[in-house]
Amino acid sequence: MSEEKKYGDFFVICNELSKTQDIDSEENLNTAVGEVSEELDVFIANFILSVRKRGGEEFEPISLRSMISSIDRALRRHRYEASIMQSPDNIFTATKQALKVKQKDLKQKGKGNRPQKADPLSDDGINILYDSGVLGVTSPQSLLNTVWFNNAIYLGLRGHQEHYNLCWGDISLHKNPDGTEYLQHYERQTKTRTGANTRDTRTVLGKIFSIPHLNENNPIEVYKKYASLRPQGFCEPNDPFYIATRTIPLSDKKSDKWFMKQKLGVNKIGKIMGKMIEKCPQIADSGKRLTNTSTRKYCVQKLRENNIAPTDIMQVTGHKNVNSINNYSEITVTKQKEMSKILSTTKNTDSTTSPHGQASAAGSIQQAQSLFAGAILHINNMNVYTYQNASQDFQPPPAKKSK
Repeated sequence: MSEEKKYGDFFVICNELSKTQDIDSEENLNTAVGEVSEELDVFIANFILSVRKRGGEEFEPISLRSMISSIDRALRRHRYEASIMQSPDNIFTATKQALKVKQKDLKQKGKGNRPQKADPLSDDGINILYDSGVLGVTSPQSLLNTVWFNNAIYLGLRGHQEHYNLCWGDISLHKNPDGTEYLQHYERQTKTRTGANTRDTRTVLGKIFSIPHLNENNPIEVYKKYASLRPQGFCEPNDPFYIATRTIPLSDKKSDKWFMKQKLGVNKIGKIMGKMIEKCPQIADSGKRLTNTSTRKYCVQKLRENNIAPTDIMQVTGHKNVNSINNYSEITVTKQKEMSKILSTTKNTDSTTSPHGQASAAGSIQQAQSLFAGAILHINNMNVYTYQNASQDFQPPPAKKSK
């Protein structure tokens, strides 16, 4: 990814500042950015208040926060000393105030309820996937789906990148003294463990134990079959774990292997759950939003429902904060039904509530003078459009100079 695409927001800001400060060279621009924090503060505040999606639709509050983080990373890359969100209150004051007011305004408008969040899988949904043949060992695709699914459920691997980075040597077959077979996972770089801190490693290695009563769907048997149907000589430690399925029919006996010497692409891995759901109308029509993350949520929720301590779950999923476990777990529909039945046993009474006028935290939010009218910014692979009809009334307070 080019720097212009990844840090497009930063370059737009710098270009605008260069016009106002009569800065000609890029070398002087980098120096000037550190000197004009008040101008940069106002510029970013205006951006936060005026930015819109295509057609003028508002972003979700969390998207605005992500934009700030993207700008922050770009500023750090260009040696800007102050951080927007982690700096003292007297630095980037206008930006922080604009973000707070904007987020409250969006919440009042019904935004911020995470409409795009993934729902966890259910036991019934998993049974449907197996019964329909989407999961299983009867075809190259179903076998690949099942290997991925087992790694996601039992090892708690994240959506797509951790799967994509997985190599054959990262998972190995072992046997306990009592004869029980298990797979052991040696973790590579992850979202929360990048390798920068050599002491920050998992204290417990992930394991998948044999479950004999599952017969051919036993995770150990699935792994063995996957290993036996890979191309010869393509099971070295650094070979990719997930590889593409064969393109010729199984009826063609030129090769008994189900897979090719080709690494499965990151986009295909990222869409693997979506493709599985498409083949099961019963699940697709349920109204749930199921993605790769749904498997990880299922892992957390299933363990919590069975009274596994959050600190123990963290050893499986690799989370570093108990709050993250709480965010991944939610009340099931079954429990919600039980709660409704309990509450319905009380006597119904009519009650009237008078409406309360709600004033926004900072008064009516005024649209900023559009420094960005008609601009298209590229932030985190997302096209961001600025609203054309922003008013010119917003005057962010000047940032106080640090002593």
